[in-house]
Amino acid sequence: MDKVSILIPVFNEDKTIIKVLENLKSHKFNNINLEKEIIILLDNRSNDGSKEKIETFINSNNNFAELHIISQPGKGYAIKKGFEKSTGKFILIQDADLEYDINDYEKLLTPLYYDECNFVLGIRFNKKDDSPWEMRKIKNEKTYGFFLNLGGIIINLIMNILYNVKIKDQATMYKVFNKKILNGIHLDTNNFETEVELLCKLFKRKIYPLQIPIKYRARSKADGKKINFFKDGISFLKVLFKYRIFN
Repeated sequence: MDKVSILIPVFNEDKTIIKVLENLKSHKFNNINLEKEIIILLDNRSNDGSKEKIETFINSNNNFAELHIISQPGKGYAIKKGFEKSTGKFILIQDADLEYDINDYEKLLTPLYYDECNFVLGIRFNKKDDSPWEMRKIKNEKTYGFFLNLGGIIINLIMNILYNVKIKDQATMYKVFNKKILNGIHLDTNNFETEVELLCKLFKRKIYPLQIPIKYRARSKADGKKINFFKDGISFLKVLFKYRIFN
């Protein structure tokens, strides 16, 4: 049976990680036959009790998942370690929060399962009139949401121009791969920009995604969202231009 490796980077997510794991445990595929490999990549700076909660859940659920403590900080570093640890034919990145719906897994994985493509992006637009300005509409943090939307629009536009692609939502967390397309790709970065770097390097190899609409509910900084418009936005721009010129 083919397997999907689900990579879950975790940094101070004690409020949501157990719900994510519970959702994964109860989730079942209806029309495809895939085994799930759950790989949790815990940042060793986490100090909110995430580690203890994860360990308790794993021990209480027959070693449902693998837990790896990541010694170097950064989501990108965790993802790279996840690529190394994964044994599945397919790889799916899952954040440790509840912004995305695990029930979208099947429609994201089905084209890969049937060899219709090797790479899928779950784009956060469900309707033809969905606007990128509305994507992160955060009720109590409108300014923060506005800047995240602005940053996403800018990065998306520049990526499409530089790499001659038509990506609708490069910042989506749901990036799903046939693992074979990652062969020979070396990633240099270690933080949020790693996912941008990966896209750039795939595009330079002329590997493009099938883009599939998914459900999405933006969370606020108060709920634990960590991305920073200015700091991370500058990192994303550097990566876009750097890897357009260099390998």
